[in-house]
Amino acid sequence: MKATTSGALIEEQVLDLLNFEEATKYDERQKTALAYAEAIVWPLDTGDDFWERMHRHFTEAELVELGCMIGLTLGQQSWLRLLNIEHHQVLAGTSASMAPGFETAEGLKSTKSQADYWATSKSAAQPDNAA
Repeated sequence: MKATTSGALIEEQVLDLLNFEEATKYDERQKTALAYAEAIVWPLDTGDDFWERMHRHFTEAELVELGCMIGLTLGQQSWLRLLNIEHHQVLAGTSASMAPGFETAEGLKSTKSQADYWATSKSAAQPDNAA
């Protein structure tokens, strides 16, 4: 399946992410980070084997930083979804905006409409194994 021109995720990318443990596109460290994110999102049983795996790939400081970023990102996305707003609308027009450089709807629209906008570029939309 080819990537869409809109930049939307394609089915193969979603399946790789959902089945990250079996996916060949992720190395063991990436799979471990995804397992950590999964355990933060869902109430999974995390015994000694889980923590041994985490510490094989990450230092304590890295686990704290990664965990904080996962929690912050999930909470932030849930909050924005609840309010039905985008990042640029939080403290718009101030230096405390959640999207510095995109404090206005016009700034965000201008950036998203650029041909090289990361989320719609061909390299961002096309998986490594697409032909």
